[in-house]
Amino acid sequence: LHHPEFDRTSSYDGPVRGFDMEITKLRERRGGMTPADVEFLRDLHREEVAFTDHHVGMILDELDRLDLADSTLVIVTADHGEEFMEHDWIGHTRHLYDTLVRVPLVFRLPGAIAPAVVDDPVSLLDVPATLGAMLEDPLDVEGGGQSLVHLLRSGKVDGPRAVFSEVAFLAPSRERGTLVAEKEAFKSAVTVEGWKLIHDLEEGTWELYDLAADPGEQDDLYGPDHAMVRDLRPILLEWEEGKVDAWGRRFKGLERMTDDERDRLRSLGYIR
Repeated sequence: LHHPEFDRTSSYDGPVRGFDMEITKLRERRGGMTPADVEFLRDLHREEVAFTDHHVGMILDELDRLDLADSTLVIVTADHGEEFMEHDWIGHTRHLYDTLVRVPLVFRLPGAIAPAVVDDPVSLLDVPATLGAMLEDPLDVEGGGQSLVHLLRSGKVDGPRAVFSEVAFLAPSRERGTLVAEKEAFKSAVTVEGWKLIHDLEEGTWELYDLAADPGEQDDLYGPDHAMVRDLRPILLEWEEGKVDAWGRRFKGLERMTDDERDRLRSLGYIR
């Protein structure tokens, strides 16, 4: 949706302006889009972000006006990002690249949380754990999140951790053979100290990215003997053991940890 007050698209005069913007219709046309066409879609998204940011600012301003800012914890985040052909896809659901899973997480409580920017990855599962810690009343939420209270107060993480992400989309049987089925995906990923390992359970394939050197995740470094694969693969497989049964799909040749990998996981301190 175009927002004239946050205009970033008025200079574009290409064909996408006249397209049906329903997401499956856009995906049908993605193979014929030029870089300028794709940039127009990105700019429409930027307008939406600016529009949202403006209205979040209005809420914060009103809290200030009512003298409630110092007693109101505000958290702003998102469920996912969007892809604009970085990996031959438009929208979300299909992948676990940072264009989708690296979302903002903002905490605001003047006087209790000092302004800071932290680049270390955390998880959305940390939000309820953090709220429970701040309320001194742990919330009964499954998922393994960690409290971020120390990070919010000091601006520093406690230490390296494994952060997981997943996509499990099973197209309804009535959608087989349609564009909805095209986005069906069952993938998991783990990020540790700037490295991300992605596992496609449907295809039985893996990807490895050095996020510091390759933030766009274009250079797949996966190899079974890569040192980071040896470290991260058992971590991800161990996490999957508690997740896959809930995904509604039985995978042929589902990979499990070997005894050697389990020993390696134990040596890294992830299991006992």
